[in-house]
Amino acid sequence: MTIEANKQLVRRAIDEVFNAGDLSAVDVVYGPGYAEHEHAFAGLIRGAFPDLRLEVEHLVAENDLVCTRWRAYGTHAGAFLGIEPTGRHASWTGTWIQRVADGRIVEGQDWGNWDATGLVAQLSGTAAR
Repeated sequence: MTIEANKQLVRRAIDEVFNAGDLSAVDVVYGPGYAEHEHAFAGLIRGAFPDLRLEVEHLVAENDLVCTRWRAYGTHAGAFLGIEPTGRHASWTGTWIQRVADGRIVEGQDWGNWDATGLVAQLSGTAAR
């Protein structure tokens, strides 16, 4: 695949799996072995934030790697990170680096970060105002 095709695949994963909540798309865009992890994570976060929206702020790629800087928004309607639903609207940022092979995302679960501390502070009502 070309670098541009790799970037389009990552955008497709964000749009279909996370934004639209189409968990059946996980098996299409993620490779065997990695799909199981992403299916569990996407189900968990979509269950906690059913109106989840990830916006891509930056997307860069080189060879088989795609790096995405994103911002997420959603209303906390299900348990997440040990916090029962609060009904609070939250936003947080993160970065993923994912590897693409044979037309699927095959690695990346350990190559990213996101602002879990900031999210927990927003959900618990302790975020700085």
